[in-house]
Amino acid sequence: GLDPSIMDGDHDAPVLISNKAPNPKSRSEKDTHRRTRLHWEPLDEVSSGSIWALLGTDSDVHDFEIDEDEFAELFQAELSPFASIVSNSSKGSSSNGVVKVIDSKRANNGGIILARLRLSFSELAHAVDNIDCTAMTLEQIDGILEYIPTREERRSLAAYMRDDPESRFEGMCECEKFMVTMMSVRHYKRKILAMVFMLKFSSRVSELESNAELVENACDELFQSVRFRKILGVVLNIGNKLNTAGTSQ
Repeated sequence: GLDPSIMDGDHDAPVLISNKAPNPKSRSEKDTHRRTRLHWEPLDEVSSGSIWALLGTDSDVHDFEIDEDEFAELFQAELSPFASIVSNSSKGSSSNGVVKVIDSKRANNGGIILARLRLSFSELAHAVDNIDCTAMTLEQIDGILEYIPTREERRSLAAYMRDDPESRFEGMCECEKFMVTMMSVRHYKRKILAMVFMLKFSSRVSELESNAELVENACDELFQSVRFRKILGVVLNIGNKLNTAGTSQ
């Protein structure tokens, strides 16, 4: 492309276009390792009073050193050329025998949530079917609520499970197994929502009681306030004067 600095020169002068080839060293080298990734969203703008802004002035953060050997051992694995070729040749098909009936990104995210439950699919189905709020925390129930199957997913999964359901179930990813398990529970979505309501009920009642107490105290203060009563009297007298030329009505 063109050099944007030419806009700062003489606009009547001819434009000089450089044919200089890009420096190959400036291109990022091909990654030779597979690393564990963190799923987060970058901030477009950092507030000056936030903790992220304070990190920029923290010397301990800048002086922090990472043990490269330990980092490599914990979070990355070397990619072999053969593995890369096999991966590219099998792109679009399921890997390791895992069937992807649903969206792959949704399946991966759902698998992360389900891994934290420490419950088998049969135990999960039993807890939902019996609305057992002791089996999971509110955060866990909110997490699985996001991955209950949609109408399209139910249709696709049901069609896939028609033939040899046991072997096909074993070939699914964790999120798909969860969806198929929930499909075996009657009114599973309503029951999960009922569990959420039951777990939130006490805290919601406490919030309402606190808000009601604030309103009641505010009403008592207004009722007992002499100044507020005098203000209302002045407003009433002025209004009557304007409307009826008197104070008796």
